[in-house]
Amino acid sequence: MRIFHGGDEAAIGWTRLGEAERLAALRNYQILDTEAELSFDRISRAAADVCGAPMALVSLVDEHRQWFKSKIGVAATETPRSISFCAHAIKQDGLLIVPDTSADPRFADNPLVTGPTGVRFYAGAPLHTPGGHRIGTLCVLDRKVRAKGLTAMQSRMMQTLSAQVVAELELRRTMARLEWLVHHDTLTGLPNRLMCQERLTEALAAATSRSNAYRVGVVMLDLDHFKQVNDVFGHAAGDALLKRVAAILAGFIRPGETAARLGGDEFILVLPDCHTNAALLQRMDDLLERLRQPYLFAGNLLDGRASIGIAVFPVHSRDVGGLLKHADTAMYRAKSAGRGSVSIYRHDFGADVERRVDALNAVHTAIRSGDIFPYYQPQISLLTGAIVGCEALVRLRDSAGKVHPPKEIEDAFEDRDLGIAIGASMLMHIVRDMRGWLAAGIDPGHVAINASAVELRRVDYAETMFKTLAQSGISPSRIHVEVTESVFVGRGSEKIEDTLRALSAGGIKIALDDFGTGFASLSHLKKFPVDIIKIDRSFIANLQQNSFDVAIVTAVIKLASNLGMQIIAEGVETARQANILRSIGCDIVQGYYFARALTADKYAAMSEAVTTAGMKRLITEDFQFDAGFANAH
Repeated sequence: MRIFHGGDEAAIGWTRLGEAERLAALRNYQILDTEAELSFDRISRAAADVCGAPMALVSLVDEHRQWFKSKIGVAATETPRSISFCAHAIKQDGLLIVPDTSADPRFADNPLVTGPTGVRFYAGAPLHTPGGHRIGTLCVLDRKVRAKGLTAMQSRMMQTLSAQVVAELELRRTMARLEWLVHHDTLTGLPNRLMCQERLTEALAAATSRSNAYRVGVVMLDLDHFKQVNDVFGHAAGDALLKRVAAILAGFIRPGETAARLGGDEFILVLPDCHTNAALLQRMDDLLERLRQPYLFAGNLLDGRASIGIAVFPVHSRDVGGLLKHADTAMYRAKSAGRGSVSIYRHDFGADVERRVDALNAVHTAIRSGDIFPYYQPQISLLTGAIVGCEALVRLRDSAGKVHPPKEIEDAFEDRDLGIAIGASMLMHIVRDMRGWLAAGIDPGHVAINASAVELRRVDYAETMFKTLAQSGISPSRIHVEVTESVFVGRGSEKIEDTLRALSAGGIKIALDDFGTGFASLSHLKKFPVDIIKIDRSFIANLQQNSFDVAIVTAVIKLASNLGMQIIAEGVETARQANILRSIGCDIVQGYYFARALTADKYAAMSEAVTTAGMKRLITEDFQFDAGFANAH
């Protein structure tokens, strides 16, 4: 233990740590000018009792003052640093003990000695931070001279208690950090969803007590091209863009307003006393203009444009949930209007917008919980009765356990982020199921995977597909990728062509789905690497009654044959339809007559049963299939 008395300072070999760094370490605790706390008062009281001193302090030495976090027997809360005993104590590692202050030339003329306080004895133990900075002391003082200073036991206790002060400071900072993390987004530093909801709740409570003219605005903001930034320039660029947007929002809001990040590329503003719609729109136009400004990161220009939706208390809702939902609805309305715009919620937006928002939210939730998965509809050879493969059809399980078909979430496929996430979830489940079937000795044939335009526009779609298949030990020849005719036209068709060619070159067959209902032409069949044409169910439904449909289907089958392509007919629901299709040269079919879409287990069971039974008629509670019907009609 190092104890220094009176004039020993020159002997301690003290080297001053940079004062700026020491002050930064002190202020990093965010302790100055805070209220008294029992944990620190207990330590001061213990020091006073152990040393038999009437006065004890936890003193923190700031730039121009010493401030007392805890004080026993002292009325003042701070003194100038120039008269502080502790300013001397922090210049050394060990205890500074001054047995008689009136006899020490450093303190003899100090007003704390000569004045009403009448300090005659001082002992201070520096507060050493883990980083090596001495930010203050735990000290005891007496109005009587103590020629013998402190006993060895008292000196040890002062050192121990000073360490306890630092431990309390560290704990306090850790708790403050945890509290901050609970309420803030770590990437941007903005308040998070929890704090936003708390602030909005407070704002609504305050607004409720005021006149009806007092309005609270809730502004939902979503970046228009964030996914592209991540895909093209990497996540570092995406993070940089989010930080820039957060800085713009933080500089945009006024005192009393809140800017928060909800997650991903979604932000929200809570604007108490937001005045009129015209004033709101004017402010949002200003915000959009700031976001439109070019942002250069690592030599690349990043796009920070956004769509904004607004809901207002009490006009649109009087509760937090309603305002958030309506602002979200308005934001999607802005996106559907062309992006980069502002929309204020209106009750006449209609149930379609609300339904779309609810569906997208349901998909978000299902993706996070792993509740986006495939059902499998068998594809049957009319020549052999064998199951040659299946089409994987997306299903969503909601929080109540109900399974929904893709029709109920079709809007999600048009959303870039959700469309890609759905595809990734489906692929993960499909390769897992195929690996399980093959390991069990079940040959599933091929699996056809539907790919949306937003997926196919990704530059790494084919690479990701092949990498996933290789990791799972599945041959690309077992995979078909189904596309609709609409992907051949419109934005990004060049990228889609490159993706399809890469898939085809790697051994994956390309199927053109819903042929005859969209925008495809013979030039598209020539330009794109199509292996399979799927005849839409609308041409199959009336084969029995409509000879014109029979003629169309026959022509398509002949066209495919001449082009070296395979034909699959969808929506076969009767034995008569199947018989007609077989008679005009269609080999493979799928539809309710054979089986609805099945879970992975039930598809495996059907594959085994058909393999075992061959051409026999199979009837179970889950499907009905007559493999020999073609010879019976």
